[in-house]
Amino acid sequence: MTLSQRVRRRVRRVIDRAGAGEVAADRPVRIDDLVSPLRYDILVRQRYLSLVTESPELLEGDLGPLLELSRSHQYHTWFVAVVVPRFMPHLIGRDDEIAAAFEKRVRATVDLVRSVKESGLDPKRPITLRTGRRIQPTATGKRLARRIYARDGCHRIALLRASGVTVLQPGTYRLDRQNSFVPLDNTAPLLRAAPIDTTTYWGFMALSYDSLVAADRSGPAPDGEATDPQRFAEMLAVASIDEPLLR
Repeated sequence: MTLSQRVRRRVRRVIDRAGAGEVAADRPVRIDDLVSPLRYDILVRQRYLSLVTESPELLEGDLGPLLELSRSHQYHTWFVAVVVPRFMPHLIGRDDEIAAAFEKRVRATVDLVRSVKESGLDPKRPITLRTGRRIQPTATGKRLARRIYARDGCHRIALLRASGVTVLQPGTYRLDRQNSFVPLDNTAPLLRAAPIDTTTYWGFMALSYDSLVAADRSGPAPDGEATDPQRFAEMLAVASIDEPLLR
């Protein structure tokens, strides 16, 4: 057995231990750990929401110009590549119905932006995160040691991140618990539909793996394995699934 195989086996054991047991909802949760490496779609939503909030003229009167702009944004790619296959598979191949569903999504997003602008986030509607007594690999084969993952309220997470919030405090989220939980990997299908370059990808990975990524975002840090061999091996395993999808 090679050194790399031994490290990966040790990491798998660590992840299995970390992914068992109860998690309390009384501690801060880093937003970037909810985003990277599985939820690149939250960054896409953040960019779209920033575009909308920074262009108030798009919210006035007819939404035609916003809809036209939205169709050329990665937000549309996310909707077609992730939302439709997962939640509306009956629409696959029905372009007109997908267009109507996307328009409905844009209008709901506009309503959210207007509501937050007027009244802030509703404290009676906490963001929902998810955990499990045992955390399984994603459908794409990624295994993470962390215990808490984004579930519902990802547009609100994106809005908070865009406004500079870095942590979800206790009371702003609720924790949905399952015995066995399979986290969503929305990064891989997004990369498959709209590949990004290597530097952008490793910048995204650095949100979670920080110093284990090279400072120039060209790939893993040269001394990453010595710094934290378990997280480094986890990061490499995740990247091995995503890298073939990069441009």
